[in-house]
Amino acid sequence: MNYTQPIEFPGLENVIENVNLYKQKFLDDSIVVFRNANLTYDDQSFLHSFLGTPFIYYIDTEGDDRAARYIENHSERNLIETATSNDILLPWHIEHLYAGNSKVTATWNMTKFTTDIENGKTYFIDCEKAYNAMPEEWKAFLNACKINNPNPATDENLDDFSPIVNHWITGNPTLRLAPRKNNNSGSTLRSVYNREATELEKALFEEIFTWFGNYVYDNEEERIVHKWQQGDLLIVDIFKLAHAVTGGFSPDDREFIGMWGFKNPTVPSNTLP
Repeated sequence: MNYTQPIEFPGLENVIENVNLYKQKFLDDSIVVFRNANLTYDDQSFLHSFLGTPFIYYIDTEGDDRAARYIENHSERNLIETATSNDILLPWHIEHLYAGNSKVTATWNMTKFTTDIENGKTYFIDCEKAYNAMPEEWKAFLNACKINNPNPATDENLDDFSPIVNHWITGNPTLRLAPRKNNNSGSTLRSVYNREATELEKALFEEIFTWFGNYVYDNEEERIVHKWQQGDLLIVDIFKLAHAVTGGFSPDDREFIGMWGFKNPTVPSNTLP
């Protein structure tokens, strides 16, 4: 496993003055971790808004504010009372994978953390690396595929999505599939080369889907682990990082404020968390 390398928070002014340094770290590592930031909501909002220009993302300025900001303690998770520090509490996922306006970054501000650092860990897997690990014939196949939107009631009602999407800053291709041990996400192969998929192509898609789920869930060599402390501030590339959260804590122990950065300037009302 790989562990995040926290940077002692140097202050808002320093981050602003050295923003290109932190942007490069974001591009290199996909996560920037500041320790002992202890930001207020207003300070986090200011920094999140400021980073939108150099990191090339947008915040919601017109729609419902819940689309861009939220408070999370995972109290609604079914396993919150039984999951241990080594159990997955919040399953592996990519944020609103099929939404028309992709969430590409997040700032996560841990405002309350009173449990052991082994509890409530966040795991990450880089889906660009997953793409690069696939055989070339799989890459070519997926680039010709379109898959359905399994959540038309909650995400923008578009039916044809590519499972390979280029990163909004680097342009590098990354896998954009729901990470599952088996394909119970509702994702199905709709077409290949703009025609109806054959049964053999559907079987190949299921094989790749299962491979990706196993890569995300079981690949401890590529897993990135963050052990939280109160006051931590993370800037995360959630476009290409699948992530999950372990248990071992109660909702009273752990709470953070999350703010999204979007790929496009406007936020459709039906992409609310």
